[in-house]
Amino acid sequence: MPKIGYLTEDRLKNIFRRHWAEHEFSFYLHDLIAALTQEAEQTGAGRLRVKLEMERDVAALKAFPNPIDFLAATGREYEERRLIVNHIVSALFPDMLHFIHTGLTALEKRKFTLAFACFGKPFKVRITPRSFAVCR
Repeated sequence: MPKIGYLTEDRLKNIFRRHWAEHEFSFYLHDLIAALTQEAEQTGAGRLRVKLEMERDVAALKAFPNPIDFLAATGREYEERRLIVNHIVSALFPDMLHFIHTGLTALEKRKFTLAFACFGKPFKVRITPRSFAVCR
């Protein structure tokens, strides 16, 4: 199959010619974000190290059911928020990219309702009382 630029011509046949560049650029950005996310995961960019200076900190960490509760109880709000954000972002980026890819592919098939539903998914947020407690 001949390539127009980033995508093959048969994938673009249902897209208006005047929108080919935008469509290809959207896939390029998707792939770029996916590569950056993968590289960040491989290098451990989202990992957080917390230095425990005293023996009682080690004992306190063992007493709590999870590290987030330990960080909150010992006054380490910055580390607590970083841990939560790192954990959430590492889960949200792949889901977001999946919906964007599915939406772009649906546009190629002229399935506009599916495409718009997929584009809206990553941006719908459900606020619960727990989410307020975590992000105080």
